[in-house]
Amino acid sequence: MEHYPALIHNYFVSVNRTLALRKTLNLSPFTKPCKMLQLLGLLAFSVAAAAQQPAARQNPGKGKAVKDAIAGPQATASFTLLAMEVLPWSYNHFVRKADFTRVNFRTITANLLPQNWEWDDNRFTNNQFAHPYHGQLYYNAYRTNGSSFWGSVPAALAGSFLWEVAGETHHAAPNDLINTTWGGITLGEITYRLSQALVHKPGRGVERQAREVLALLVNPLNGFHRISARQWGRRSTDSSAGPELAVQLDLGSRRYSETINKTIRDGKNEVFVRLHLTYGSEGRNSKEPFGYFTASLEGGSSDTARLNLLRVEGRVTSWIIREEERHTENFSLTLDYDYLKNAAFSYGAQHMQGRWFNQWLQPNGRSIVLIGQAGPVLLAAVPDPYLYIGEGRNYDYGSGAAAGVVFRWQLSRKLAYQVDQRFHWFQTLNGSRSHYTLWLTTSEIQYQPVRRLFLKWEWGNFLLDGRYSEQASIRRQYPYNRFSIGWSVGRHP
Repeated sequence: MEHYPALIHNYFVSVNRTLALRKTLNLSPFTKPCKMLQLLGLLAFSVAAAAQQPAARQNPGKGKAVKDAIAGPQATASFTLLAMEVLPWSYNHFVRKADFTRVNFRTITANLLPQNWEWDDNRFTNNQFAHPYHGQLYYNAYRTNGSSFWGSVPAALAGSFLWEVAGETHHAAPNDLINTTWGGITLGEITYRLSQALVHKPGRGVERQAREVLALLVNPLNGFHRISARQWGRRSTDSSAGPELAVQLDLGSRRYSETINKTIRDGKNEVFVRLHLTYGSEGRNSKEPFGYFTASLEGGSSDTARLNLLRVEGRVTSWIIREEERHTENFSLTLDYDYLKNAAFSYGAQHMQGRWFNQWLQPNGRSIVLIGQAGPVLLAAVPDPYLYIGEGRNYDYGSGAAAGVVFRWQLSRKLAYQVDQRFHWFQTLNGSRSHYTLWLTTSEIQYQPVRRLFLKWEWGNFLLDGRYSEQASIRRQYPYNRFSIGWSVGRHP
């Protein structure tokens, strides 16, 4: 991180040198697509050159930073980043014949001016899920080619900025820059670590190939890197694959309504499947970014959406407060990503939190965990019934704060109870003049009759309050009950 100022300086120096080649390439204000690809390539390569220059000054014996960038992994990373820009642009330009791909120096110059930036009108899923997913490709262009967590962070920002400025004629959007960068970092690191964990364990034959294919699906860029580097079928030795990965997969039925008193009598039934991942140990002190994280993915048979929940909480760093035989206490900083879509409302957010963790161990496998967390919400999106613009934007954007409390009680080796209360508040920055409050309350009882098999009963209520300056307030609820049976692998908290 200490090299970031020099990296940023050299990045813009490299970009300026690239733009100076306009006359050499004969790029007119209405540049042909092939020449625009040349320009995008030079811009992407400037990221690698900028990233190498501070490191070269730190290690003068290695020297020749740009030459190393051309010959080494940073060049592969840069061209991978370029491919992540060019492929979607080419599909939209040559296949869809989309007008927004007709970029030229006039549109690029306009997008470089801050006064021309504006909030876009894309649909909820596009902005809150597709953009963060695209951001993780930018991030993993460098992460899978040998860069560290902090060394890959600028790639997510640079990739997002490059697309906003030179990838389309639409005005650059601040919400896209935040969602693509922040979400890309969070999703990028967990997909990298999950893919590495899958190929880290030894195996042969069908099992080995199955692990490789699954890792490829989790993180395509890491899979392609293993193929090109002739590592396919070999055990990964990356240190980030070390922590234990615990997996819970359950299938069941959920009953919900939009009125809390009518869930049992008039509620609707749906089938759902849920995947919960725990990577590393929450009680263990670590400065390694994402050495501990949790991720939950839930989908169902709802007509509203197949993907109902994606939540990621990744620890960036932590400080030990107390470490005794039966009591552990620490404080950590986390990067969090939320995507929620149900029959009542949708919600998406990028935020960070300070997390206070306490664990008390007791005899016979019993324990108590208490967690308190709070922090800023950088950007959140919630539905607005009074707004509908552009291609289908019907939600407001805002910033605010989030807080929560988790109480987990392991009554025995087989029986556990948990309650999770979360609170989000934010003021609208773009949309209707309004502010929102979101309460997420869940409780669950889990019983494990035999090793790995578990039964779970979960109940809760999601409540969204919206207050408007010029329209009537809204209140939307999603009370539910869930019953499921599942399979568990690894040690869970």
